[in-house]
Amino acid sequence: MHKKSRDKLIEGVETGELLEVDKNHYQTTLVLPDHEFGYQYLANFGTTLKIIGPDFYLKNYVEWLDKIISINKK
Repeated sequence: MHKKSRDKLIEGVETGELLEVDKNHYQTTLVLPDHEFGYQYLANFGTTLKIIGPDFYLKNYVEWLDKIISINKK
């Protein structure tokens, strides 16, 4: 996650230690539900967040985003 996004982490969302990757990026673990509410939380980070796993969660998140794009292309 980009440095400017670290303040978007909210109380109530379980996170691992916030590790500084470099002067502009951090890495952490988020425990989120595997459904729309979890995906909405991640979408709030926009392009400042990269999801690196688990694979099943990333697949479901991308499918959810694709569905939103598909609905709005019509």
